[in-house]
Amino acid sequence: MGFTIILRRSGNLSYFRRFLSKMISIPNTNRFLLCSGYVSESSFYSTLDDQLLNDITTFCSNPNSELITIAGRFGYKMGSVNLHNSKAESRYKRFVAKIKRNGITPKAYIAPNKNWHAKIAMILKDENPIACIIGSSNLTQPAYSENLQNDEFSYECDVVIWKQTNFLDKHFQLFTENEMKIDKNDPFSPIHLLINTKLDQPNELKRLKALYKEIMSEGLEEI
Repeated sequence: MGFTIILRRSGNLSYFRRFLSKMISIPNTNRFLLCSGYVSESSFYSTLDDQLLNDITTFCSNPNSELITIAGRFGYKMGSVNLHNSKAESRYKRFVAKIKRNGITPKAYIAPNKNWHAKIAMILKDENPIACIIGSSNLTQPAYSENLQNDEFSYECDVVIWKQTNFLDKHFQLFTENEMKIDKNDPFSPIHLLINTKLDQPNELKRLKALYKEIMSEGLEEI
């Protein structure tokens, strides 16, 4: 498997955004799982309008494609009192509605206890994971946008994981080196990891399959 760790530390560059776009473009895939604690969808800022909808539309141009969305952290406790973040839930529903207005019918879910906070994007061929981003970045302006002042962005750290093939190694690593023109000597540039295959543990592909099955068996509520 291939691994890269990415860190956001400025308002004008979101590695999460760029790697997400690159992952969606992997050919011969037909399922895209997009999970976020929160989404930005308002008159002030829309993640969809800021490139994401274009990427989703391109992916879904294949008639056999499937988009799955899951959010968000809409329920929380204050002491013994259960509270509901109705504004965050409304933003997610507007997010889904905008996707539908553009001719795409996603399978959109909310966790049963409104406590989804995991940030996971996964591209699959049927039920076989090909690549995944796991981390701290929500589909929100502070994590996704690249037009921010330095007091507006969020420091984020994500891990990109992909099935190790020559094609995918080049797809991600050459993207970093050539398309993004990252300085290899920058200590904050994406970190490409080497995996010790001698360790006695489930391999990464098995872990991603288990993660996908775990997510989809959570008793999710479709909206």
